[in-house]
Amino acid sequence: MDNILNNNFTFLIKEYEKLKDEQHKRIEFRDHMIYLTLAAIGTVFSFALEKPDLNIALLVLPFLCIVLGWTYLANDEKISAIGNYVRTCLVPKLTEHHPHDKLPLSGHWEDFLKKDKSRRQRKWFQLFIDLSIYCFSGLISIISFYKLHDNINWYFNLVSIAEGLLLMFLTYQFIKYADLSKNK
Repeated sequence: MDNILNNNFTFLIKEYEKLKDEQHKRIEFRDHMIYLTLAAIGTVFSFALEKPDLNIALLVLPFLCIVLGWTYLANDEKISAIGNYVRTCLVPKLTEHHPHDKLPLSGHWEDFLKKDKSRRQRKWFQLFIDLSIYCFSGLISIISFYKLHDNINWYFNLVSIAEGLLLMFLTYQFIKYADLSKNK
C-alpha cells in the first residue's frame, strides 16, 4: 500500500513539474508576442508613412493584430487554466497522496498570486494594454487608411469591415477572459 502511495505521489509531482514547465514556456511565448506585435505595428506604420503610394499596408496591420492577438489570448488562457488546475485539482491531490503525512501546500504560489491586493488593478491595466496593442492599434490603422484615401474600392471597404468585425470579436474575447475578479 505504501508503494502505491509513493507511486501516486511521484506521478503527481511529475505532473506538477511538467505543467509548471509548460506554463513557463507559454508565459515566455506570450510575452514575446507583445514585442512581436509592437514591432509589426511600428513597421507597418513607418512603411505606410514613408511610402504614401503603398499605404494599403495599413489594412495588413489589423489582420496581423487579429492573428497575433488571438495567439496571445489563447496562450494566456492556457496559462491561467494551468494555474487553476494546479490550484484546484493538483495541489489537493498532492496533499492527499503524500506518503508520510499531510503535505502543507496551502499558501502556494498560485494562491499567493490570487490573494494579492493589487491584483485587480493590475488585471485592469493589463486589459487596457492588451486592448491597446491588439485591438485599438488595428482600429487606428483602419481609420488611418480611410483618412488617407478619398476614393476607396469596394473590396477595401469589404476587407476593412471584416477586419473591424474581427477586431470587435477579439476585443470581446479579451474582456471575457480578463479574469478581473478580486480572488478566484
